[in-house]
Amino acid sequence: MLAYFNSSHGLEKAREAGVHINGARVIYSGIDLNLFPYRPRERLGLQLRLLLPGRVTENKGVHDAIAALAKLVHHYPDLKTSLRIVGPLVDADYAERIRLQVTELGLQGQVIFVGPVPNMHMSSVYRETDICLLPTHQTEGLSRVPIEAMACGTVV
Repeated sequence: MLAYFNSSHGLEKAREAGVHINGARVIYSGIDLNLFPYRPRERLGLQLRLLLPGRVTENKGVHDAIAALAKLVHHYPDLKTSLRIVGPLVDADYAERIRLQVTELGLQGQVIFVGPVPNMHMSSVYRETDICLLPTHQTEGLSRVPIEAMACGTVV
């Protein structure tokens, strides 16, 4: 069987699972730089806009991003900080737990659930962001998210 993987980790996991693969190749993710053009970043000021793009599931670490935002707010009360979560709410129970977490931490208005955004519009989302977070708990190859964000000049 001829197979392609986007990471050597994925290939190794398939082999560990007993999949017999001969001649498998790893083709690393690339992006269209016309869709994700670079722009120089301005210096950070008294506003910090955080972004977490991806499915809202526990293994993506959304709860960790919210906890980190709470620490930023606590340690830097004069810093106007927000977290936009861009992606579909896949797990309703988890979505309810993180909404409760937002309320318990007093972060209403600072955590914004945007929902899915078409890929062709993500470059503007990255450019409106100071720092893109990727607190995933998954073992995976390099996601497209940090590649796209860095291509746009967003800190990851």
